[in-house]
Amino acid sequence: MRRFEIRQITKSFGGLTAVKEVSFTVDAGETLGLIGPNGAGKTTLFHLITGFVHPDRGEILCDGANLAGMRPSAICKRFGVTRTFQIVRPMAHLTLLENVLIGALCRNHRVREAKPMAMAALDRVGLADRAGDLAGALPIGQRKKLEIARALATQPQLLLLDEVMGGLHSHEVDGVIALLTHLKQEGVTLIVVEHVMKAILALSDRIVVLNFGEKIAEGTASEVTAHPEVIRAYLGEEALS
Repeated sequence: MRRFEIRQITKSFGGLTAVKEVSFTVDAGETLGLIGPNGAGKTTLFHLITGFVHPDRGEILCDGANLAGMRPSAICKRFGVTRTFQIVRPMAHLTLLENVLIGALCRNHRVREAKPMAMAALDRVGLADRAGDLAGALPIGQRKKLEIARALATQPQLLLLDEVMGGLHSHEVDGVIALLTHLKQEGVTLIVVEHVMKAILALSDRIVVLNFGEKIAEGTASEVTAHPEVIRAYLGEEALS
C-alpha cells in the first residue's frame, strides 16, 4: 500500500448522521491517531473503511482503488486492510490457535500453510505458550492480545486498532505500545483509535479528531492538543486554564 485516502465519507442511520464528510489521508508506514469523545463516530468510520457498513456518500481509496461497497473479506484479502474490534468477542469454544487461524486463512486457504502464520502471530503478542488453551478462559488483557494476533495473522498492510489498550494495566499498555512500534518499524501502516493518550502520543505521526461525526482538527500531537475546539470537546475545559 502506498496511500490510503478518505474523501468526504458520510454515513447516517435513520435521522442520525454518524460520520459527516470526513476526509484524511494516510501514507504507507505512517501511524494516524484517531481520537474524540464517545459517540464521535470513530468506530463507525472503522466499519466503513473495512466494509462492515457501506457509506451513503464519499470514497475510500487504497492506492486509487475505491473500497466503498466491497465486502470485508475482499478488502482484507485484496488490499491488506484489517481491523480489531472494540468489544472483544473471541470464539470461546475454540483454542487460541484456532481463533487466530481464522485470520490466517484469509490470506492462505490451506490450513497446513496457514497454521505457522497463526502461531507466529500468537508469538508476536506473547501468547504462543497458550496456543492450545480455550479462548473463553482468557482475562480481558489477553483477549485484547488475541484480537491483535488474529488481525496480524492476515498479514495486514493497513491495520486499524479500535481501543486495544482499553482496560489494560499500565505494564500491558507499555507492551502493546512496544509491539505497535515494532510493526510500524516493519512498515505496517496503522490507524489507532484510543482513549489512552499515552499511547496516542507515543505512536502517532499525525492525529485526527472527530466530534459528533465531523473532523474538527488534524495535525501533530502538539498542534491538536493545543487546539481550542479539541480541548473543549475532548480534553476538557480545565486544559484551557
